[in-house]
Amino acid sequence: MGNQMLELLKRQHLYFQELEKLSESQRVLIKAQQSEDLLHILGKRQKLVMEIGEIHQQSASYRENWPNFKDLLPEHLRNSISELLGQLQTMLNAIIEQDKQDCQELSQTQQQISAEIQQTGRAKAATASYGKPKNLNYNQDNGGSIQFTG
Repeated sequence: MGNQMLELLKRQHLYFQELEKLSESQRVLIKAQQSEDLLHILGKRQKLVMEIGEIHQQSASYRENWPNFKDLLPEHLRNSISELLGQLQTMLNAIIEQDKQDCQELSQTQQQISAEIQQTGRAKAATASYGKPKNLNYNQDNGGSIQFTG
């Protein structure tokens, strides 16, 4: 039972390492505002999260019974499992923190773009309100010269 739990945790650890790498790539892509590549990374992350979820389900009975059977395991196995559990928790916390920061940066970028769009819309509206001046007459027959009238 302990060896099976250890193997599941090792697989989960590998997935978390991949997730950390993708998280780093995600950070770079957000800073570079490369949304298409970011979507690709997010898709890969989703697959990894699903894999981690499957392992989590497979290890549910081990986790539930951990307090009862951990003292029955040889010390080296118990220590290996405990160490991996600690590493996984640390990795998960780091990934969650990174995601929070990335989410804030994306939100700030979205607000900035929204403000720029609104500003552009106001500038277009202001330009349109001026229209063609009434005292200018564009004369195409005169080689495109401008004649002042009125």
